[in-house]
Amino acid sequence: QRLYTNTLLKALLPAVLTQVLYLIAFGQLMIKFEPELLQEECGMSTDDIAQNNWTPVIRCQNLKDYSGVAQISSGSLALAEMVLCVIISSASFVHATDSVGKMALCTRNRSWLFFVTVGIILVAVYLASALEAGTFNGLSWYFFVLATVFPFLGLLGNELIKRSERKHIQRAANFRRLQFETRLGMWSPK
Repeated sequence: QRLYTNTLLKALLPAVLTQVLYLIAFGQLMIKFEPELLQEECGMSTDDIAQNNWTPVIRCQNLKDYSGVAQISSGSLALAEMVLCVIISSASFVHATDSVGKMALCTRNRSWLFFVTVGIILVAVYLASALEAGTFNGLSWYFFVLATVFPFLGLLGNELIKRSERKHIQRAANFRRLQFETRLGMWSPK
């Protein structure tokens, strides 16, 4: 049961953080690419659009059937962020009980480093081909800050889970050692 709980927690944090970035990107890209639609369908004022206020956009029920440039671009950004979260989190999967801070990932596991580099290059190529022109200009500065920080928050969450796993593994090892020494003491000559 602990395995399932830890696996769920390790997967849930990057998924939730990616969804937050998707909502931010969708709201801001709708303002950038579809301001007239927002005024017609959502009743947004020109002040909200001028201030780049994206929260009314994500609350607008009339956009649930929307499929356009803003949705495709924000979905592409969310997919790329999810892949980056998984890539960065994979550093904690290299060794089950060792902390990332104690490992020299570049020297101990060159294959991991190679595939991380290939993964990041593939994400960059995907974004270059999938995003609409001007997408990055429509996003605010805090989107980029959050997109940079969120993968490392996922890694931190994995490290905290790994710490609790390490305690359980150590306790189980001590218990097995105690059982072995007890059995050995029962059968040893006196």
